[in-house]
Amino acid sequence: MDKVFARFVDITGDRLSPERRRRCERMLAGRRVLARRLVTNKDLTLVHGDAHVGNMLYPREGSGDRVRFVDWEIWRTRPGAWDLAYLMAVHWFPERRRSFEDRLLQH
Repeated sequence: MDKVFARFVDITGDRLSPERRRRCERMLAGRRVLARRLVTNKDLTLVHGDAHVGNMLYPREGSGDRVRFVDWEIWRTRPGAWDLAYLMAVHWFPERRRSFEDRLLQH
């Protein structure tokens, strides 16, 4: 386990639930794989970088068109779920995130 995370666990004590600790450990275990993807530019896609409803244009009902992103000022290449994870983490209330995040990220 990473020394910094071990210190964090010590400091937070019982305020860090066992479930949250498991999630943190799982995230830290996967960071090397993610870092390798970012360094090698493998298995990445174009992401918006600031995904939220204010940067989306919505089609008229019944038009058959799709939602379009605008304001591509900070685009980059990242893993495909990057924009979705950003949108959920920054712009959704925890209750909404809990009800959708696992299913959306798996998709």
